[in-house]
Amino acid sequence: MWYAEPYSPSYLRADEIFGKYGLQLPYYNVSLVATGNSTLPPLLNAFELFIVLPVANLPTDGGDVSAINAIKEKYQIKKNWVGDPCAPETYIWDGLNCSYTGSPRIIALNLASNGLMGDFPSLFSELKALQSLNLSDNNLTGSIPDALSQLASLTLLDLTGNKLNGTIPDGLLRKSQAGKLTLRVGDNPNLCSNSTACTPNEQKKDNGTGREQYSSFSKAGLKDDLIQLENRQFTYTELAAITNEFTRILGKGGFGTVYHGTLEDGTQVAVKVRSESSSQGTRDFLGEAEILAKVHHKFLVSMIGYCKEESCVALVFEYISGGTLQEHLQAGYFDPEYCMTSQLTEKSDVYSFGIVLLELITGQKALISASGQEAEKTNIVYWVRQRLAKGNIESIVDARMKGEYDANSVWKVTDLALKCTMPLGSQRPTMPEVVAQLRECMESEVTCDINYHSSQNSSIGTTRNGYYTGYSSNGNTRS
Repeated sequence: MWYAEPYSPSYLRADEIFGKYGLQLPYYNVSLVATGNSTLPPLLNAFELFIVLPVANLPTDGGDVSAINAIKEKYQIKKNWVGDPCAPETYIWDGLNCSYTGSPRIIALNLASNGLMGDFPSLFSELKALQSLNLSDNNLTGSIPDALSQLASLTLLDLTGNKLNGTIPDGLLRKSQAGKLTLRVGDNPNLCSNSTACTPNEQKKDNGTGREQYSSFSKAGLKDDLIQLENRQFTYTELAAITNEFTRILGKGGFGTVYHGTLEDGTQVAVKVRSESSSQGTRDFLGEAEILAKVHHKFLVSMIGYCKEESCVALVFEYISGGTLQEHLQAGYFDPEYCMTSQLTEKSDVYSFGIVLLELITGQKALISASGQEAEKTNIVYWVRQRLAKGNIESIVDARMKGEYDANSVWKVTDLALKCTMPLGSQRPTMPEVVAQLRECMESEVTCDINYHSSQNSSIGTTRNGYYTGYSSNGNTRS
């Protein structure tokens, strides 16, 4: 024990304690354990552990430090971005890679899915040694700075999934066309590859990566009979043959019924046929089809083709075995705010995602039967809050985990899930914020796992009660 005596922090005040022994082991497990006469759960906002370390490395290049701090300030980056960005190497900032020939330089910056909002400044071009810049899946607006063309070492620029507009700088286009730069700018509907008008034909693919190098198309003036898709167009007769006369039903939704089918080459597919009672019109269908034809992601089923005839409107997707997502989770979840306003918002989806997180953590359904009585059910949010009020995370974690998890990470994910399920949408985080926090939890899990195995291999004799190595669902379900 580093600090063997019982200690109770003063209520609503910061305090500090000092250990009697130096820190020598590769890692330490900090635990809160109630004393024998304790009557209340622990109440602790945060703690910080400071260790004096010798720094053998040179400090990071001054220009890089100024630029990265300016980026941190502009976008209010919520990471471990304190101290020197690259030194010591063991404590390099999250999302950075550095070179250590002479004074350290920042050579890679990954801020994907970090909720960055606002214009795209030329600050990034001040990182003169930058080789890779990933700003994908954020909410950046404005035009791409021409100054990025001056970064001599830049070989990867990923701006996919933002709200950029204007034209791609000629310097970046020339580097991309010369094979010196991998340029990804898909899912920016208002971005053009040159100064001419945006047209649906100005597109290039990134050598099998599934992301568009140039994505410059306009959805304006979409007409029912002029949709331009890269996917195969099926006839109704072909769909009937593929699905064996629409025999096997996979599921039903607001659009219509989904049938199982098999193509001529043996590929299994899911055929989504619009029903006559569907509220989605042909124009909506065509808009959805155009978007799906251009979206490629490892967590999304791919669109193979479509059918547009007077008697049949349908979409053909790849088939994923393992059943529906509903079979692995427990159905849809109504946002409490929606019940009052009848208005669905992005925060309504955040609420639903929070419920899914709680289901994954607890192994319970969204409505939990009280004392085995089916008639008496408790909402999972209240069920979790009641147990956490007693300070016991073990009481809510799925028993099938058998203690193989990191309690700190589960606390963080549970807290995030509860924030997602706050009664008012304004109290909930955005999905980019949720993704960023989940990534931090995953990084913490990986670090703990590595440290655990490292300590085991070095035979130091320390132990760790439970570590989490991942989650695997049955089958191959994707949504």
